[in-house]
Amino acid sequence: MKELPRPQMVHRIATIIVTLTSMVTIQPATAIQPARWTHTTEADFSAGEPHHVVATNLGDLKLAAGTLLLAELSDRTSITYDMQWADGDLYLAAGPEAKLLRRRNTEIDQILSLKDEQIFTLDLYDDQLLMGISGSVSRLAVYTAGEVKTLIELDTVRYIWDMIVDGDVVYLATGTDGKLLRVDLAAAMGTQVQNVAAGDPESPATGPTSVLLDTNQANLLCLSRDQQGRLYTGSDTDGLIYRVTKTEDGSFNSFVLYDAPEPEVATLLVMPDGTIYAGTAEAKQARPGRLAAAAKFESGWPETPETNPTEQANETENIEPVDPVRSQPGPAESPAPADPKTKPTSKVDPPPKVTAAADRRWPPNPEPSLVPAVGDKPISRTDASKAPEARATPSPEQYDQLRQSISKQLQAARTADRKQNLPARPQPSRTPTGKPTRPQATASTARKKGNAIYRISPDYFVNEIFRESVMILKIIADDEKLIVATGNEGQLYRVDPKAEETTILAHLEAQQILSMLVRDTHILVGTANPAMLIELQRGSAREGTYTSSVLDAAHVSRWGKMHLTGDLAGNTAITAETRSSNVGDPDQAAWSTWSKPTPIQPEANAPAMVPIEIPIESPPGRFLQYRLTLTGDGTATPVVNKLDITYVVPNLKPRITSIEARYSDDPARSRKSSSNSSRSNTGEPKHDPNLKITWKASDPNQDRLTYELEYRPAGINRWLPLVDDLNATSHIWPTQRVPDGWYELRITASDGGDNTEGMSRMARRRSAPVLIDNTPPTVSDDVLIEGPPDNVSIKFTASDELSPIRAVHWTVNADDKWHPALPTDHIYDSTSEDVAVTIGQVEAGPQVVTLRVTDRRGNAHYHAEIVDVK
Repeated sequence: MKELPRPQMVHRIATIIVTLTSMVTIQPATAIQPARWTHTTEADFSAGEPHHVVATNLGDLKLAAGTLLLAELSDRTSITYDMQWADGDLYLAAGPEAKLLRRRNTEIDQILSLKDEQIFTLDLYDDQLLMGISGSVSRLAVYTAGEVKTLIELDTVRYIWDMIVDGDVVYLATGTDGKLLRVDLAAAMGTQVQNVAAGDPESPATGPTSVLLDTNQANLLCLSRDQQGRLYTGSDTDGLIYRVTKTEDGSFNSFVLYDAPEPEVATLLVMPDGTIYAGTAEAKQARPGRLAAAAKFESGWPETPETNPTEQANETENIEPVDPVRSQPGPAESPAPADPKTKPTSKVDPPPKVTAAADRRWPPNPEPSLVPAVGDKPISRTDASKAPEARATPSPEQYDQLRQSISKQLQAARTADRKQNLPARPQPSRTPTGKPTRPQATASTARKKGNAIYRISPDYFVNEIFRESVMILKIIADDEKLIVATGNEGQLYRVDPKAEETTILAHLEAQQILSMLVRDTHILVGTANPAMLIELQRGSAREGTYTSSVLDAAHVSRWGKMHLTGDLAGNTAITAETRSSNVGDPDQAAWSTWSKPTPIQPEANAPAMVPIEIPIESPPGRFLQYRLTLTGDGTATPVVNKLDITYVVPNLKPRITSIEARYSDDPARSRKSSSNSSRSNTGEPKHDPNLKITWKASDPNQDRLTYELEYRPAGINRWLPLVDDLNATSHIWPTQRVPDGWYELRITASDGGDNTEGMSRMARRRSAPVLIDNTPPTVSDDVLIEGPPDNVSIKFTASDELSPIRAVHWTVNADDKWHPALPTDHIYDSTSEDVAVTIGQVEAGPQVVTLRVTDRRGNAHYHAEIVDVK
């Protein structure tokens, strides 16, 4: 995909910050059984710091791809659109305004600058460098012997996005009318260099330019071709993938292979077996960070059965067959394309070991492989911005200024581009209804976040193999894997469709990776913002390290062993180091030194799945870090599948945080209950002698706890057993079994069930004093009843040995209606209260007056008197 100077593409240039999140599996600790940290998923490893090491979505830790910074181009340009070899030199199409750069040996020179034009695509024609030059009048031109020679001009073409050379014929993906053109350069040069109205109905059919496909899309952005000569192109408006086939009579049929949910198909790759990979690049879906959290562990690893590609495609989950209704005939085709389910009958050659994006990317006479020149430096997180020569290194602030300047220049160029007066062009073709609308989305094309790579099998079944919050700008093949260039965070991915594995190969300083070119055993990468030329080696880095995040055991602990499961195939090796501390931040306090690197060696004849034990020699502490150093030979990499670290927290005593004792009728538990009891007119008080004792306890080692409950009466120094060997954290005590009085309770928690004798610990906690009172209050013997019949009063003293008096009620002749009475001081606050009850007017004669006195524990005393009222 090229950098588009249209308004819709402005959001492609943005500064992105990557945020990785981590998840660490920590198993509970007990005093006897060790605790364990387990790292086995991408989420687990994402918390650490990798250096030339990557974690795949399957949770494998591997060496990253090797990279070299060949040249920094930001002093000449901000964008590298395309690259091509010609005459042993590497040519780079740069921008935003057209520039042609040449790398000869280790030197890069600007050899061409075109005002108000752009070069998005390069190829070879007759061993000469062919340029697709976009402008108010686009053109095809060759650069040879230091000169630019225009071969043909295309009046109504505004942008040439991609091209494929086939002998004297060049196929062009163009915009802004979304046309696929066929240009016969031999015919064009047989006449004079001329303006050709592409697609003009009045142009002769035998002219040098013809329209193979006229769509209702704004742009056709990418081209590819299979071994049968069929062309494939992706569009920008509705995200359509077209197949264009030449028929026996020389005409061309077009067919929509897939309608992607995303509006822009930016890159296509056709494999030798006919499999098609299509990447989308909707700019607003390229957002900071990963599309989802790092992958958690899914039990097991995917394994591809030994089947042919067609069978495998039919067995793939979430596959989507091509909808034949979505075909859109071109102007020179028959309306009935071939059945998309029909398998190709022509013989397919076996795939080569290395496949470029298309045959056109291979020079006819490959030059010797690139040898990093003096001054080429490996790219790392700290030195990726360094120039290959001995120059001053730009600071991060200078890079920010550069990006801002580039963004302003690009915006200015786009604004100027929109203001140009372009020649009138034909209106886009329409659907049979006359409306250039997008086909209605089906369930299979429901929108998702991010952009995707779709795999279209040889029998045209579609399934999604990759999705991230990036723009997918270029896809090339590396054996049966894919190298994926993206923006706007400059990430290179490797996608293995068979293994269902996705790996971030490199995270470059640039924001976009627009071009890649296969060269022998190397892949050249051209970036934008800033512009760089980088070499990505096919193998892996020879050495890399992974430093874990700080692991917190919560307490000072003794370390056990590290257990590592992985693969040490070939000339690969892994060493492990650890360090420890009691302070969590290694930058703020001294940690122990890193332990001596310990080689990880499997036991002789041990299967690969058997974990390898590595002793941890760091001193006891609360915090631990480990560091793995992975070493390869440039082609093979060691693999870490799973890593366990065991540790033992010293047995810590349990902790009891509270102990409470309450009665169910305790007025403190409910004000409403207390109010009803004291003001009840009909209900009788209820006394519950059962005391509920509850406590809260925990164990730092998560040991199981057992409890012993004791009590001690006031004035006695000995604790008496109440109940032991409890597992619950509550107990009901029937208090009528002991004398009334004040008591203390004590709970003891022990972790002896999970610890050997002599190692168990215990904790105790004592309660606040608890009153046990199961005896009702009393009424004094000198009850005084006096007064005439119209004003009878009773005077007496209510008392209790332990509990304050709560209430006094009276009733006449055993009536259910109880009347409250107050003490003479109008407040119940003592164990002895003087009470004067005024009954009021009663009938003359004998009457039964009943008094009910209640203490705070709900104990009630009833006192009845026969009063002869005269």
